[in-house]
Amino acid sequence: MVLAHRGTGTAPAVLARLRDLRPGDIIAVARLDGTVAVFRMTRSEQVPKRRFSESRVLLGGSVPELRLITCAGRFDHARRAYDDNLIVYATFAAAYRTADLAAMSRG
Repeated sequence: MVLAHRGTGTAPAVLARLRDLRPGDIIAVARLDGTVAVFRMTRSEQVPKRRFSESRVLLGGSVPELRLITCAGRFDHARRAYDDNLIVYATFAAAYRTADLAAMSRG
């Protein structure tokens, strides 16, 4: 699960374009161990923060899954917060080592 901002107030943040993803799109997650986990987006939903529950995003299936969560909807200037959350659901598709990719590009 990745929770991150879509913007900093002065610049886009890591999940700024999350709302642009569509089912079937690929999401690659670079990991510290030198591997990249590849996920395929299956669906998304926008949920009012007051109705957000952990059960929506809990992982526990037999196939690795990914949840990306950021703010969405109307920005409430009085609260300095968005009204909703955007949740993107994705399932594991593949993995590779970055060293293997580099070797392939060399020929």
